[in-house]
Amino acid sequence: MLELLLPSELFLLVEKEYNAQRLNEIRIRLNSAVVVCVAGVNKHLSMGGSSIIATRQLIDGILYRATHNSLYAFNEQIKQGFVTYSGIRLGIAGRVIKEKDDLKTVKDITSLNIRVPCVVKTSGQQIYSGLFGEQIYNTLVLSPPGAGKTSMLRDFASLLSRDSRMLNVLIADEREEITFNKNLTNVDVFLNCTKTFAFTNGIRSMRPDIIITDEIGTESDIHCIEQAITCGVKVIATAHANNLQDLSNKKNMKYLLDMGLFERFIVLSTRSGIGTLEGVYDSAFSKIF
Repeated sequence: MLELLLPSELFLLVEKEYNAQRLNEIRIRLNSAVVVCVAGVNKHLSMGGSSIIATRQLIDGILYRATHNSLYAFNEQIKQGFVTYSGIRLGIAGRVIKEKDDLKTVKDITSLNIRVPCVVKTSGQQIYSGLFGEQIYNTLVLSPPGAGKTSMLRDFASLLSRDSRMLNVLIADEREEITFNKNLTNVDVFLNCTKTFAFTNGIRSMRPDIIITDEIGTESDIHCIEQAITCGVKVIATAHANNLQDLSNKKNMKYLLDMGLFERFIVLSTRSGIGTLEGVYDSAFSKIF
């Protein structure tokens, strides 16, 4: 979908230079050189030996395409610092407008971080068979940013949607990334809403056996997960962390660990490429496989 989001000249240049490589991000900052992240390495995007400088016209044009010419319609996303366009997440930065303590919007946007979705080969099928063959465990997938945890979550969602046990699966897809480019059946999905809304309303109205969600970490996220698990709903989620020790050092996550709510932990890294499986651990942090 990049061809619909970027100006044609910029898209053709990106496609020509990086189509055969793993393009992760395109960073566009007003009056600065456009930066592309390829296989985890940042480099300037250039034409004829000269770096391409981001203009106000370039930033505004991409924003208008991403919001279908209506920034106002996407204001709830903008207030959270991103816009989602056909599975592509655009991180944004600019002038924050507040009224007393109420965040109204972000204006005069000066930075865009276009996170390019790509197919990452993960161990999702192998782990699913070994981990969820007899029962579903409350599971947390850990990795640093860009190491494949959302891709693994997509794999789990797809496999659960086809599971012969016909479990009721609810996906809380806050940024519209879990269900991107996946042909899912027999699942219920809340798109572009807070986890609080999806968990509260989903448990009340959809009676899920399992809730899948991405990137937990805030106090409200922890509260939602605690409520779901104590109600008997299984949760499969992801979190930013380099390893289990790093996870233990995060204040909100430490509470979940102390409560013993998650039963399995999957740790990914980029050590041997994106999606490297470092291990699967039980609630006592003992490696299972």
